[in-house]
Amino acid sequence: MKERAYLVRRSITGHPVRSIAMVLLCAVMSGSLLAGMILVSCVQDGLSVMRRRLGADVMVVPYAALSKKNFDNEFLLGNTGAFYMPGENAGKISEIEGVGSVSAQFFLADIDSELSGSAVHLMGYDPESDFCVEPWIIDGSSGTDAAGADAGASDTDIGGAGSAASGSVVAGSEIKARPGDTVTLCGVPVIVTGKMAETGTDYDTSIYVDMATAGRIVSQSDDDSLSACAQMLEDGAVSVILIAVVDGYDPEPVLNSINIHIKKVRAVSSKEMVTGEVSSMRGASLIITVITAVIWCAAMASVFVISQLAVSQRRKEFALMRVMGASRRRLFSIVLSEGAILSAAGSAAGTAVMGAALPLVCHMTGAALDIPVSLPGTGAAVLGFFLALAVSVAGGLAGSLAAASRISHMDPAPALREI
Repeated sequence: MKERAYLVRRSITGHPVRSIAMVLLCAVMSGSLLAGMILVSCVQDGLSVMRRRLGADVMVVPYAALSKKNFDNEFLLGNTGAFYMPGENAGKISEIEGVGSVSAQFFLADIDSELSGSAVHLMGYDPESDFCVEPWIIDGSSGTDAAGADAGASDTDIGGAGSAASGSVVAGSEIKARPGDTVTLCGVPVIVTGKMAETGTDYDTSIYVDMATAGRIVSQSDDDSLSACAQMLEDGAVSVILIAVVDGYDPEPVLNSINIHIKKVRAVSSKEMVTGEVSSMRGASLIITVITAVIWCAAMASVFVISQLAVSQRRKEFALMRVMGASRRRLFSIVLSEGAILSAAGSAAGTAVMGAALPLVCHMTGAALDIPVSLPGTGAAVLGFFLALAVSVAGGLAGSLAAASRISHMDPAPALREI
């Protein structure tokens, strides 16, 4: 046993270039496999979450808002920009056959704030009727007005947070505030009462406040850009109306009825809004899978070639060992042990490096493909780590196994004649 360990160690250290190449290739195999599995899983989770949490079947916006280029995120956010319509439209819509729930939202402003690295979307909403914001809330409590009341915080399941109350201030995942924190919006202090899950969309940099808080922000703020909102709020105007139809009811007749009977608005279905997003996410998932497979197969083929070249170069060495009494089994175990050590070292290094770089990889992939990619949960990341490690070690061993089988069945005579 000691003799075999010595031979294996000497072989690895005596051929540094070959050993380093094997380690790097196994690192590429494990790293690419881990990244591929995690990214595909995150994209698929994003599709699942999008379907579960769309909430609204139909979105109604002012006709003027149709000048916006892209409504994919706006359908999730209700963020139409500074376009408004009479709030009484919500009452008219609720009387249409097939309409189940109706909730209106009010666009306040996109503001620059230290709370986020990008513009913060500030929206007013009605917690009493809301069914689109609440499903994203993972941490929150019943809010109170920020003028002088406390707001507690408690962990809750998605969709079960109790932040839908007067004084509600719900922050996206990238907003640097937790429930109970006091933040300043347009110069007005408010208390955060809820926190949303990460979505990979502009939702993450949004803050939703109830209509009373929205009115207080507008009236107390010195921001001139909000002056136009004051009159709109006073008149009861809204920016978007979100509709959930009765279970089993086709949204299309509801949509058509709204477009026919309510003036200066446009109703759009959720399917129309997210078809492009779903297609791009599915395409991205396929691209990631193909790239991962190509990289992994190329690295695996390289491991196989290097193992075979190494055996060819050591034919004389192994022939001498056979003449000196080493069994075929001993030669087989030496070559396989070398492969196991190098594969394990490379695979561990690859998964460790990729695991550390995973947040950056997810962010860059989402930015490059223009799709929402959120970080995986701890359980999924750990499972992916060990699975990538196991598969890559197995791949490295497979290459070494072929080489070990070849050398154990080699006839030493031809090699000895070359000495």
